[in-house]
Amino acid sequence: PLQAGLVTEIEAKDGQHIKAGDLILKMDDRIARAAVDKDKANIAADQATLEQTEAAFQRAANLVKQSAESQQVLDQARAARDSASAKIDADRATLASDQVALEHMEIRAPFDGRLGDISVSPGAYLSAGVNIVTITKYDPISVSFRLSQRYLPQLREGVAKDTAVDVDPAATGGEAMRGILRFYDNTVDQTSGTVLAKAEFKNDRGLLWPGQSVNVTAHFVSEDEMVVVPTVAVRPGPKGNFVYTVDGDHHAHMTPVEVARSNGDLTAIARGLNGGEHIIVEGQSELADGQLVIEQFSDKGGAAGNLAANIPQEKADRQ
Repeated sequence: PLQAGLVTEIEAKDGQHIKAGDLILKMDDRIARAAVDKDKANIAADQATLEQTEAAFQRAANLVKQSAESQQVLDQARAARDSASAKIDADRATLASDQVALEHMEIRAPFDGRLGDISVSPGAYLSAGVNIVTITKYDPISVSFRLSQRYLPQLREGVAKDTAVDVDPAATGGEAMRGILRFYDNTVDQTSGTVLAKAEFKNDRGLLWPGQSVNVTAHFVSEDEMVVVPTVAVRPGPKGNFVYTVDGDHHAHMTPVEVARSNGDLTAIARGLNGGEHIIVEGQSELADGQLVIEQFSDKGGAAGNLAANIPQEKADRQ
């Protein structure tokens, strides 16, 4: 609790499913309630004082206009009125603070979830900040896992595309559960070389339990679905990487691409190429977008293991 106090009632039970705002326990609120009542009385009294000082100020102002009273008396009346107004503002601030303290005499659930063990009982005195019970949110539930830093491109793409993540059915009594990749951390753990990631699962039946260890499978776009090109074809540009492709009229075009990963002489393209394009692998530094080129096909293949992507390649000769 944010306020210290004596527990008077326990309104919830161990392990109970609760909704946000549900009452868990009450503490003795007599002192807090009395403080609120006192604040309200002070406001009423000071409001009456303000009305009196306002009337006195108006009388003094009228008399000054008639030259029947001095400016000093008017200034004193104005100061008394302003002081009374400020006193009410202070009273209202005190009331707001004491009302918050009164509200904290009732401990309510901040969000939907399931209660753990309630560690107090009626009659116990609670200090401010002491732990009463742990509320666990389990629907939806997040599953945390770590991947090697080499999967950073897939994580970046996976979060943007709501990549599916499956939990091993062995952890859920044989039932399949599929969630969505929602997060990857902004740093790499330098000790393990891994990145923390999280997937969110709908868990209304409670098949997954907080603290449970599970195995997960993230369904990233497989590399055999990517286009693979020679690394020399990929060029850096002011807006990111690009390759030169050649259209049916033999004109070169700067085509933006997103690199999934590079492995020596070959680079996997996650986005930008569909496969089958003619790409330029030599002479790019002499090219401009839209320039006419003469095709000279190379016999180099763009394949590595199962990453087959046989794309006709061209050397660029300006025409």
